[in-house]
Amino acid sequence: SNIHIKENYTTYNSQHNFSGTSGIVGFNDNGTIKNCKFTGKIEGNIDQNNKTLHCSGICRDNTGKISNCVNTGSINYTTEAHTRDSAIAGICSRIRRTAQIINCENYGHINGIEKVGGIVAKASENIKIKNVINNGTVSSNDTAGGLIGQIYPNTTIQIQDGYNNSTLKANNKCDPLIGINQTSNLNQQHSTFGDKTTADIEKIQLLFKL
Repeated sequence: SNIHIKENYTTYNSQHNFSGTSGIVGFNDNGTIKNCKFTGKIEGNIDQNNKTLHCSGICRDNTGKISNCVNTGSINYTTEAHTRDSAIAGICSRIRRTAQIINCENYGHINGIEKVGGIVAKASENIKIKNVINNGTVSSNDTAGGLIGQIYPNTTIQIQDGYNNSTLKANNKCDPLIGINQTSNLNQQHSTFGDKTTADIEKIQLLFKL
């Protein structure tokens, strides 16, 4: 907890079929990440086919809890190859099991391949997201969501007080909140896109004053 990373990272093609990085934590296995901030830059490319890439500002893969975290760093991944199920996000590229993301904001520009989200790229299993704001632009070669790039089938997910206040661009599917929703078990409360009111802003109490 209480980590502020300002470093820049550049990652390129890996010899493995799966690769990725994040500004703070690679894999949070049912633990807690709190009061962390990433303000650097992550960029790279993939030049071989059938690679999977997960990349984000705070945590690459989360099965625990992320709270009071902020990403202001930019993430930019490009490719001329055919990738496989890649995920790029401002806070966490992949959340699963009983993961939670609470009181988090993204201000960074997020550009990637396949599934891209302002807060989360891919969500599955039993998920809770509460009090999150995306203020950074989100763009994708495939699918972009202001909050979440893709929700997988058979996922139970609760989204409460989620806000997207930025623009999105995608070559395939694009949505201000959720790029692709493949579940019927979605409980969405007070989640909007567009300008926030003063009351909306006051709902989210973050550690960092940006």
